[in-house]
Parts: sequence; structure tokens; C-alpha cells
Amino acid sequence: MLIEMSTPLPAVDPMPPAPVTAPKKDRTVLIVLVAVFGMLLMSVAPVLIVFSLYALIGGGVLGFAVFIKPGTVHVVCPVESTVQVKLDGSSPMSLDPGEHVKLDLDRGEHVIVVSDGASGRSVTHKVEVKTGFFDQVAPASDDQCFVTLDMTDFSYPLYRAKGTEPPMPVLFDTHDERLPFDLPSSTYLDMDEMPENIESGSSVYLMLDIPCGRLSGTDAEILTNLGF
Repeated sequence: MLIEMSTPLPAVDPMPPAPVTAPKKDRTVLIVLVAVFGMLLMSVAPVLIVFSLYALIGGGVLGFAVFIKPGTVHVVCPVESTVQVKLDGSSPMSLDPGEHVKLDLDRGEHVIVVSDGASGRSVTHKVEVKTGFFDQVAPASDDQCFVTLDMTDFSYPLYRAKGTEPPMPVLFDTHDERLPFDLPSSTYLDMDEMPENIESGSSVYLMLDIPCGRLSGTDAEILTNLGF
């Protein structure tokens, strides 16, 4: 026999779900990881700052050399004559025997005319400057060649025993292009321009002009012709 309830049972609200919380062990690991990351960031930050400064300075120097610094061309007067140098049609400048001049050139094409003071013969060089790294030597005549001497042992006593005579300069390279050519680094066109001191392991070179006909001699003969 079924009996119906005359009074319905009151509705019961369902219990809300219990909040889910991370176990204490997991929270501890998370805190440690955050602390370690923060310490690493603090230790790397100075390095990143210094690196950024170096990059900024290096980029500024490179940008100056590429876009602002002028290019240069050197003209050396032969030891046996005088010359006149004209740049892009400007008024000529006179050079005495053995004297040299450095011409600062803006970006673009330039014409350099060098005239012999005695014979009146001239040579014309056309150069194009694209960056501030442009640094060349322009021969003053068709008969002007150059030799590069390694002056390290000769000029700097650091590299020889005390009380010994300096060795002769070493003939390092020759240039008979008759056209403008690059001036190598650590190379000077006058002994007075060479640095007083150099670091250990460094080398210093001196470039001197010589008539092209004398390049066929031995190293000793070339050095004698140069006055060594």
C-alpha cells in the first residue's frame, strides 16, 4: 500500500564547492623560483646596461666614421722636386721636397691634380669617397713609388737588448701602382708622426717615396737610397 505525503519536504540548497588551494609544497616551490629569477635578473641587469652602453657608443663611433667623418687622401712631394696640388679646381697649394699634405674629402667624387714645379708635368687622380674609412695615398707623379718599412725594432728599444745597436728597418712592402692606394693601418708618412711608445706586440710602419726605377735593387740598396 502506497502512502502519499501530504506535506512536501523543504528544499535543501546544494553545498557550494570547497575552494581549491594549492598545496603548501607547490607554493613554496613557486616562491623559490620567483626569488631565484629575481636574483638572476638583478645580477644580469648591470651587464645588460654596460653592454647596451658599449653598443650605443660603438654604434655612434661607427655612424660617425661612415656618415660624418671625411675621407682622406695623402699627397707626398718627391724628395727631388716641388709640386703643386689642386683639389676639385681650387687654388693650388705648394709642397716642398719631402713634404706631404692630407686632404679631407666629403662624400662623392673628387679630382686631384698634382703638377711638378720644375717640369710642369702633371698627373690627375679621380677618387670616390663613400665612407669616412676612405684613406689613400695619391702618387705625385708617374715616377713616384713607395716602400713600407717595418720600424718596430729600429725605433723602439723595447724590442732589442740593452746596449745593442738598433737593427736596420725591414723592407715590408712596395707600391708601384701609379694610382691612389689604401694607406694601411699603423703606417705613417713621416718619422715625426710615429708614436713615442707602443704596446708590446704592436708594430709600426713607415711609408717613404722612392723613384720607381730604384725599386729593382736589393733590400740593402733600397734602404741605402732611402738614407739608412
